Amino acid sequence: QRPTVSSRPTQSPSLSQKPSYQPTVSMRPSQSPSQRPTVSSRPTQLPSEKPSQQPTVSLQPTVSPTLSQKPSLTPLPSSSPSAVVNLQRNTLVEFYDVLVGENWTKKSDWRSTRSMCVWYGIVCIPDNANRLVKELRLSANNLTGNIDNITVLGNLRYLERLDLDSNSITGNLTAFCRTLVSFPNLTHVDLRLNELTGSVPTEVCESIGNGILRVDCGIECDCCNHDELCKEECVDVPGWHDIFHDECAWYGEDDDNCEDYGSCCGNDGHTANTACCACGGGIKVQLNPSPSPAPSLSQDPTVSVRPTQSPSLSQKPTVSMQPTNQYEQQMGALVAVYGAANGNAWHSNTNWLSDAQVCNWFGVSCNNNGDMIGLDLYDNSLSGSLPSELGLLTDLQILRLASNALSGSLPSELGLLTDLQVLRFNHNTLSGNLPSELGLFENLQRLYLDSNSLVGSIPSELELLTSLQVLHFYDNSLIGTAYRMKCARCVIAI
Repeated sequence: QRPTVSSRPTQSPSLSQKPSYQPTVSMRPSQSPSQRPTVSSRPTQLPSEKPSQQPTVSLQPTVSPTLSQKPSLTPLPSSSPSAVVNLQRNTLVEFYDVLVGENWTKKSDWRSTRSMCVWYGIVCIPDNANRLVKELRLSANNLTGNIDNITVLGNLRYLERLDLDSNSITGNLTAFCRTLVSFPNLTHVDLRLNELTGSVPTEVCESIGNGILRVDCGIECDCCNHDELCKEECVDVPGWHDIFHDECAWYGEDDDNCEDYGSCCGNDGHTANTACCACGGGIKVQLNPSPSPAPSLSQDPTVSVRPTQSPSLSQKPTVSMQPTNQYEQQMGALVAVYGAANGNAWHSNTNWLSDAQVCNWFGVSCNNNGDMIGLDLYDNSLSGSLPSELGLLTDLQILRLASNALSGSLPSELGLLTDLQVLRFNHNTLSGNLPSELGLFENLQRLYLDSNSLVGSIPSELELLTSLQVLHFYDNSLIGTAYRMKCARCVIAI
């Protein structure tokens, strides 16, 4: 029999912090460099003068700021392809210097004599004689510095995509917007998870049109879809029950249950007031799809299409947070997938973020021990990115997210899924380079990455996949020939 509580608490205790198992990925360096390098001179063709006055913006302006004029930029020379190349190269070198490129996590080929189109994070317009820079992708790459110092990017006049999220860039975003409106072809900007202030003027929204503009939820922006992307949902602490084995559903049946028993009858470090949404507790899940962090490897991987010796992977990727038990690990990873891939817009999301066991969530399959061995969300209207927390699903044997609208790069943490046998990410819009950690899939039999927007060289580490039977890479922009297979009968389509 449930005891009678003699007095009700005058105030429900608040949840001071989220439960420890909620996966987070640390993406900011613990310390900024003490001194940033200075650039002694700027390229001769950079703007000769700056706008006469920078707008002064408060954190919460009462009216939307305006940009009185676009910055004056030196037009790209039409008669000399070499001048165009030099201008872009000098611009990127200055960008590298002012954001302390020597401390970047990945910086392969930057400042080298090789074509800037092979520098890490740069994509050029294909088959263009002038090698015009089309995309700059440096997410989660330890960039540090003030955003006021990178207006030189305005010289990359053909830029279509700018990804600088998850770094430590500081300053007032409003002033930088003068640069954004100078790009006539810009359709994708992601500046989230930095240390920026200010707001986004309406002129930027008009300039980018129907494109994608992402800034942190605290920055005022009329076209960033904050109303939808910055919403939070509450999830009950999975599997919790009180000492009488009543779960959160019981507390939600009657308001008096929370008032009478919310602060007593605790179990597993929680009371109903901290574990149950109905009582003011639970886990707050932000549905804003956050960018996936770049792999935290000790050094840039060395890639060779035809290596002179057997490739090796000296270090496995890690996920910064390890939950306290297997169930919480699975639950936390799936919550991250739901948020990053816009789960509220899926064709079917039955039981996701509910108090049902994760094995009963749509697309999830488990073995007799309750271990999650399959995730199949084929053709289910997924969009957004792949979170690094996928690497926590270490028992997965089948991962099938094909025929959706997933974008962004492949997280290196996928290499932690060493039991994986089938991986199908084909028919999405995934981009970036193939991570060398794919070579850790020692049990992988089928790999489908065709029909995406992947670029760069095919990692030589794929030679380590001795169990592989099927490999599909076609309809991408990958460089190199098929690696030397170590299986007797393989189906390769590149």
